Amino acid sequence: LLAIVRRSGFVRLLFSLLRFVTVIVVWFYFSWGVAYFRDDFHTRATVEDVPYDSVQFKDFATRFVEQANRAYDGRTGVYSAGMDKEGVRQEIESVYQRLQGPLRVAYPNGKRRVKPMMFQSLYSKTGVSGYFGPFFNEIHVNDYSLDFTYPFTLAHEMAHQFGVGPESEANLYAFVTCASSGDPRVRYSAYASTLGYVLNDAYRFLPDEYESIYHSVRPEILEDLKRNREHWLAARDEALSSAQDKMYDAYLKTNKVSSGQENYSEVVALLVSSYDLFSPFFR
Repeated sequence: LLAIVRRSGFVRLLFSLLRFVTVIVVWFYFSWGVAYFRDDFHTRATVEDVPYDSVQFKDFATRFVEQANRAYDGRTGVYSAGMDKEGVRQEIESVYQRLQGPLRVAYPNGKRRVKPMMFQSLYSKTGVSGYFGPFFNEIHVNDYSLDFTYPFTLAHEMAHQFGVGPESEANLYAFVTCASSGDPRVRYSAYASTLGYVLNDAYRFLPDEYESIYHSVRPEILEDLKRNREHWLAARDEALSSAQDKMYDAYLKTNKVSSGQENYSEVVALLVSSYDLFSPFFR
């Protein structure tokens, strides 16, 4: 009899747990997770998804580096007084509002404020610079991030808040928004935060041209990229970071992002196909 009681208690516990998980899953998909099932960027923006060849990609990479170098010229000295994060948030908000048509986002009413990240040191060990909380529609940005990466990270998480699911598309929206800003700090963040993806693709697809493309980047920008990489490596815990990467990779693949974590770098293909569409807005 005791065994039956124990067994029935376990069954009730199991049923309660199953019900709780079901509520959480339904809440997630109805509150935000449905974003993974929207039309992709090319369909929404009516932009043709053209596989880029070496000539096309070299032209894009050359233009991108030139504009990155100009963005560095424009930001000289603007970080000396520190980052006005609230001012940056307001600037990114205003650009999203201005570009809501070209970006195909339904710009919502209200104020979207950045919330402090709980367990920030733990997230820093896993290399997480920010995340979007879908259950309460909240943006969290890691204060451990270097100032020049902050605007791009914020714009990336805002893109998720506006209903953009895939990481590559959130990166694209962050780049377009930051590159279209009148604030030199925000503009520089766009190029500095995306340049690594472009250089990685140049190494893969333009092996004979890579050295010349790499050395055409201002050394100060390359130094910023190196400083950012070393900054995060200093905080990294290999075991925690590896576990987080595997879990998030599985999460993305479960939600129709077949490339998983690699989806972040797929922003380059989106940029190549849409650069001419958005470049008139770039400052």
